[in-house]
Amino acid sequence: MISVVIPIYNTNPEHFRECIGSILSQSLKDFEVVIVDNGSRKEYYDEYEKICDDPRLLLKKIDRIQGMKNLSRAVNFGIKVSKFDLIARMDADDIMHKNRLEKQVNYFKTNEVDILGGQICFLGTTNIKTHPETIGLDYPLRDFWVMNHPTVAFRKEKIIEIGGYAEKPSYLAEDYELWTRALSKGLSIQNLQEVLVYYRVSPNSLTNIDKQNSKYNMLISHIRDVYRNKVGHKLK
Repeated sequence: MISVVIPIYNTNPEHFRECIGSILSQSLKDFEVVIVDNGSRKEYYDEYEKICDDPRLLLKKIDRIQGMKNLSRAVNFGIKVSKFDLIARMDADDIMHKNRLEKQVNYFKTNEVDILGGQICFLGTTNIKTHPETIGLDYPLRDFWVMNHPTVAFRKEKIIEIGGYAEKPSYLAEDYELWTRALSKGLSIQNLQEVLVYYRVSPNSLTNIDKQNSKYNMLISHIRDVYRNKVGHKLK
């Protein structure tokens, strides 16, 4: 019914175990989990293999390529090998709410939406990051944190049609780029107004590493400018 795609790279094995436990405990039972490792250290990968002992868990491995956005490459690979028409994104160290997949699958059944997110609660706190029910064309021009990426599910064919996740440069904010491209091509983006994922904050997260690149903010601005040029006439 739905494929969960998880990119993984040197994630703490215990955090990954908690993540997988939250998925295997979902109220919805008809799912698969595609985990794509892109260059983790051998001792970590060996632990991932031990954790992935359920038949619904498919652990794949791809090479890491210098200068590329390897997270995007891993997610695109996971989408390619997945068997269901709906894809749910998940990070390898976060925790799903027990009803997350069921809520999103049911929403897709009864609503015309291409990309569906939800709210996150920062793990160990009561702090919630919220986004509006509908992401309008103007939203990415006001805030580049357009959606809570680990909560997102989407119709696979729609994301494939627009080219999937961009795979370079290495410091690309791949989620922001994808949401702006999706909106500019007419895809519908909505958010459930409920917490779907408990989000782990880490100073060593890939996002924080990307932000240390001096060109990161320049690229964010460029993506925003490209988007404004594409949709600006629709905002007037």
